[in-house]
Amino acid sequence: MRAVIAASFWLLACGCAVAGALPCSGDPRITVEAERPAIMAAACDAVARARPRLAACHLDQSRPLVIRVVDETQHLDEACLAYYDCRDDSISVSGPDALSRSLKHDSIWARIAPAALFDSLITHELAHAFLDQTECTGVPCYADHEYIAYALQIDGLSPEDRARVLDGHKVRLPVDPMGLNEFTVLSAPGYFAQAAWLHFSAPDNGCAFVEKLIEGTDTLRIPSE
Repeated sequence: MRAVIAASFWLLACGCAVAGALPCSGDPRITVEAERPAIMAAACDAVARARPRLAACHLDQSRPLVIRVVDETQHLDEACLAYYDCRDDSISVSGPDALSRSLKHDSIWARIAPAALFDSLITHELAHAFLDQTECTGVPCYADHEYIAYALQIDGLSPEDRARVLDGHKVRLPVDPMGLNEFTVLSAPGYFAQAAWLHFSAPDNGCAFVEKLIEGTDTLRIPSE
């Protein structure tokens, strides 16, 4: 059954307020709703940058998407940053100003500028959306979804920002994919995000491993027995 895919970024009942809508130039399948034209343009730019990376990992869009930017005057917390809702093909994401007020000081995402985090959240949620829209022969589980979204989110950062997000990680290398499971993503999402990218970036993994998750020939699901 299809449900809300919220990563570690659950938007909950945040009351997202928007003032206008803008189809992305040259990308009419994406519409952005936000209070300010500059934020609409920033979201469209983030989509344009993310598309080649997503396509390289076999993630394609088949239905129109709406990206709604949360009212930047609202106070949000770290549990309320972004989410993709498969029920109406929409992504909701906190704007850069809201992000600067929402992150805990010890969050790995607080190490990068709000504008860079905003871009990366859009990549993360596009990964969820495109994965939901991709014709999969398998049914990716929650951990599979989060692995793909986090790996591509961090992979899309600049080398400098990626180093900041990974700084001080306690991930044991090489990464054992069996540790990248539902329990880990729910109990230690920052650790999971770091581990997902470190596994993704290892030789012979990358988009080839993502393809296996999409096709259902591999999974991070915890065995039932």
